Amino acid sequence: MKLLLDKIKDCLEKDKDCVLVTIIANSGPCPRTAGAHMLVVDEGAIYGTIGGGLVEYQAIQQSAEVLKTRISFSKPYTLPLPDGMEASVQSSEVTVYFQFISNSTHPEAIETCRRALAAIARNEEVWVITDITDENAWKAGIYIPSEGSLNLNIKYIEPFLTSRAMQIQAEGRKFFTEPLNQSGMVYIFGGGHVTQKLVPALQHVGFRYTIFEDRQQFATHDIFPEAEKIILGDYGNINKDIRITPKDYVLVMVSGNKNDYKLLAQTLKSPAYYIGVLGSEAKFQAFAERLKKEDHFTDKDISRIYSPVGLPILAETPEEIAISITAEMVMRRAVRRKEEN
Repeated sequence: MKLLLDKIKDCLEKDKDCVLVTIIANSGPCPRTAGAHMLVVDEGAIYGTIGGGLVEYQAIQQSAEVLKTRISFSKPYTLPLPDGMEASVQSSEVTVYFQFISNSTHPEAIETCRRALAAIARNEEVWVITDITDENAWKAGIYIPSEGSLNLNIKYIEPFLTSRAMQIQAEGRKFFTEPLNQSGMVYIFGGGHVTQKLVPALQHVGFRYTIFEDRQQFATHDIFPEAEKIILGDYGNINKDIRITPKDYVLVMVSGNKNDYKLLAQTLKSPAYYIGVLGSEAKFQAFAERLKKEDHFTDKDISRIYSPVGLPILAETPEEIAISITAEMVMRRAVRRKEEN
């Protein structure tokens, strides 16, 4: 969604119209569920996806009409059954909302995008809240805990906000709420070959990342152009530069056992949701014994560490290891979201 916010802001700054296509409800097995987005720009450019296939094709055609009529609305779609599937099988359905956005209809949209992007950059939670009570008069705003609701006159929405997109009833009205910044920050210590292959994969599945390096040659936006932040710092004192929250992920990808140990001893004291360490099983066991002996960590503390990091797919090359790490993090993120809901 950060990419789409950037694109919406860019369109409005250039006085271009666009249509934000959002799945707001679904039933049955669907490629994408509520909260999936696609942006269709006046000149025909498309960003994001609502699942591909016939429904997405029809939604793109519908968006072209919305750009002409300048009217927002929702529309249900039935997903076609796969070839050979019996007609008696219950079909899947999605409800798609087409939101026309332009400077004339949404003069506050640029500022809203800016505020949301600024909150994401601060690693602060943000929700988009759309009032869907009236079919032809939908209004969207954002909610930032430190600032309250923007562009919507609602006071008591926070108790209803969760880590997944959903429709809710609050203050006598109906809203569609969706989190923009719930997956946390991925703090990657070490910018070597595996990290360089890893970060594009993480981005493709919605993770934001910060690079923390103690070597100048790897702490550069030339190598990591999409990093939220690049820190040239001291592995022995990471708290000077970052604050790890319970929603954040840690990946220790440095070379040299000395640095690995320094980072583990510090990150285990943090509330990080996930801590992954690149290396062998033997290396991890040696670290585990040392952490218990020298730093008095318990077996429960040590169990928070995922090492060797990544799903066991017999990965060998940096590209394969990157895939295994990304897959494990996607799985852990899904588990967390299920637990929270």
